[in-house]
Amino acid sequence: MPSELSLEEAEQLALARDPDIQAFLSRAEAFEHLAASVTELPDVQVRAGLMNYPLEHGNFRTEGMTHSVIGVRQSIPPRGLRPALFDKNEYLAQEQDYLGVNHALEITHKVRHAWLDASYHERRLELILKSQGLFGDLLHLARTLYSTGDGNQSDILQIELEQFKIEDRILIAEQERDHAYISLREYVGEDRFVKVSTTLPNWKSVPSLAELRPALAEHPKMIALTAQADATAAQRRVEESGLNRKWMIDLSYAYRDGGLLSSESRSDLISASISFNLPIWGQQKYRQKVVQVSKMHSAILLKQQSTLRELETKLESALEHWTTLTSRVTLYEEQILPKTEELVTVNLESYENQANNLSDVVQSHISQIDAELKHLELTISRLKAWADIDKLVRLENL
Repeated sequence: MPSELSLEEAEQLALARDPDIQAFLSRAEAFEHLAASVTELPDVQVRAGLMNYPLEHGNFRTEGMTHSVIGVRQSIPPRGLRPALFDKNEYLAQEQDYLGVNHALEITHKVRHAWLDASYHERRLELILKSQGLFGDLLHLARTLYSTGDGNQSDILQIELEQFKIEDRILIAEQERDHAYISLREYVGEDRFVKVSTTLPNWKSVPSLAELRPALAEHPKMIALTAQADATAAQRRVEESGLNRKWMIDLSYAYRDGGLLSSESRSDLISASISFNLPIWGQQKYRQKVVQVSKMHSAILLKQQSTLRELETKLESALEHWTTLTSRVTLYEEQILPKTEELVTVNLESYENQANNLSDVVQSHISQIDAELKHLELTISRLKAWADIDKLVRLENL
């Protein structure tokens, strides 16, 4: 027997199996490590050599300027560059984190729809099989009345025809159920055959649009765009730092051999220097880069406004869909389903008393089956609408 799969279990399996979520986490960690590395100063440069050595008849004592030297050089980046690079990579890490959260919401939304589709087709098949049993009972009644001379053979043929039609609907329902399970296995895995749980999620209420709209500002897409904009602002600081000076500090020690005319040994030498650049010729280049990054920052802010409007439109549409479906489900539960059941009972009693013909009984049964199937479809669609809203504002966290 196949094991039952609850909606919560399906969500957990889908999130655990999705490789893109791990990819977002890995990229975020990569930016975190990069942010930690850019705060360090560049490596110290060491230089060593032999200076002013005479090529002919030379040694360390021939020329007074001959010496061996060893020194170190430390580069200091322009002011503001390292903190700007650190902030940029931290914001890029945050962007990847929230893109991962958004992707997880997408996967959860898709697996919910796939699970609900499978549940719908399972329940739909059960309703059609139930109707097959009802027509079996009706066929038995028609044959009994015919055997007593109170019925017609056409009644029996009509019911048998409807039974064949039901068998065709069963074949179609089984095929569509199998296709729904194929879609579900795309997310939960194909290592075992599963049957969805008979328990539907208890999603009964949704706050008003005025209460939900502020939550859109906290949507992962919006926060990811905010992080992207902050990263671009940090990149602008990186470009602006190019207008500041780059410094280099040099320290060296020189060893000299030999002596002076006064018989004193030559003194060793020590040197220290500081050098820096003058950003004169490259100023225009850096300013153009600053302008370019500023334009990119403005474009991201505009994209954020566009995304917010798109989310608001989707939320309003999904909420309206939810409200309409809720009203229709209530109508079916309180009015249509009781009326179809009452009509079946009245027509069946009339047929048993020979006050009505079989066509009315068959039609009432078909109306009842269609109403039950429609009610099921509306119920599942209503749950999907709840999932659509939850994807936008995360109702479970409100």
